[in-house]
Amino acid sequence: MGIAAVAVFVGCARAATEGKGTARSLAIGWAALLTAAAGLGVFVAVLLFRLKCTHLGPESCEPEPAPWDRTDTAWQWWGQLAVALLGFGVLVAAVIQTIRRRYAQAVTWVVLAAVFFAAWTAFLAPLGDAFGI
Repeated sequence: MGIAAVAVFVGCARAATEGKGTARSLAIGWAALLTAAAGLGVFVAVLLFRLKCTHLGPESCEPEPAPWDRTDTAWQWWGQLAVALLGFGVLVAAVIQTIRRRYAQAVTWVVLAAVFFAAWTAFLAPLGDAFGI
């Protein structure tokens, strides 16, 4: 779904570069929509960072060397938060570049944000078993 959203934005940005009708408005709208979705991702990242391993209950935190999702001092909690924040910041830059009609730069920022959020989902993979997803 994320790849499709990026592809739609790229199409809108290309059309806007060619000066086609409402393409600029669509590109700005898609960039804003992607940024809002990234904001939701940051909210989840902050929530997970605050909960850390207690998402399974207060007794679920284990001393090291345990899997990172069961250790409240693991660097991965900071890492997943940092990656989500970077992805959000990059998408804000994409919106700004879209508004300034710098569509090629905006596409670059959106693709970079997609890479950040793909990395973020890789960080969260160990949590899938804990949440049943």
